[in-house]
Amino acid sequence: MKTILIVEDNDKNLKLARDVLQAKGYATLEAVNGLDGVALAHRPDLS
Repeated sequence: MKTILIVEDNDKNLKLARDVLQAKGYATLEAVNGLDGVALAHRPDLS
């Protein structure tokens, strides 16, 4: 499963993006600001 990072500070937009992407089969990582988004983008995949 592919994972997509969503960085969005508006709760309704974040939920919409999450719901659409997950319905299409993607896993999501979510951040509400750029700093948190950068931290998540550099998270290693240890699976």
